[in-house]
Amino acid sequence: MKAQKLINLVVGFLLLILFGVLLFAFQVRETEAVLVSTLGQPSARTYTAGLHFKWPWPIQTIQRFDKRIRVYQTKHDQIADKEGKPMMMMVYAGWRIADPAVFSRKFDDVQAAERSLGEMVSSERNAVVGENLFADFVSTDPSKVKFEKIEAEMRERTNRKARENYGVEIAFLGIHRLGLPESSTQVIFDRMKAERKGVVDKLQAEGESESKRIKTAAETESAKILATAEAKVIELRGAAEAEAAKSYHTLERNPELAIFLQKLTTLESSLKERSTLILDERTPPFDLLTPVPRNKK
Repeated sequence: MKAQKLINLVVGFLLLILFGVLLFAFQVRETEAVLVSTLGQPSARTYTAGLHFKWPWPIQTIQRFDKRIRVYQTKHDQIADKEGKPMMMMVYAGWRIADPAVFSRKFDDVQAAERSLGEMVSSERNAVVGENLFADFVSTDPSKVKFEKIEAEMRERTNRKARENYGVEIAFLGIHRLGLPESSTQVIFDRMKAERKGVVDKLQAEGESESKRIKTAAETESAKILATAEAKVIELRGAAEAEAAKSYHTLERNPELAIFLQKLTTLESSLKERSTLILDERTPPFDLLTPVPRNKK
């Protein structure tokens, strides 16, 4: 009987402790943000994951929020860059509840928060794009593209306003899709064609200029070579004429020697090939082959 009473006391004590824990304690999960209100006034205190204590209802009440990241995506809207050139852009953003007190005062539910946040993201997107050029998004030179810088600027601006006004943190933000409206596509293509044609014309002009330069250099060099050759010919001709003049002068002083040499040259030319000739031995220049008579003593 005494043992039964002891068991009842222990069980009652444990139930009392359990009831006290339920009344005076609460647990916060890793995925939760908790707002504790005292007599209807929200507390600014931030509760980390784990076991915490409170006053029982109705003194203090607990409101739980899911603080896991939600992803929002804007529409594929048409916006303008710094020069007023239109483009199509879609932006995504990951957000979560960071300050339950501010969030609960501003919104009744997550859907209302997402609608307001979407308007803010779109507004900041348009503002940042309006401060940049289309070439900062798309360029043939990768060093001129500022994609990451622009995305970081969008996130920083949106996060600052969202925390202050909505109690929301923007965990990440990026450009999901980028394009051109149909009305601008043909204009862009025409401009690209014109730019490419300009490059082709420039290369052709440079090629023609280089061709003319090479041709002119070749003609100049050819003229130099011809002039040098002509000068050499004149020099050789002059030397030959001078030598011939000397020979003529010598032959003029000795006509018989001149006739003899002329006959000898003609005879040599006639006998270059093996031929049989029947001629009068007295016919020049073959008279040279006639033996010279010896003088009798």
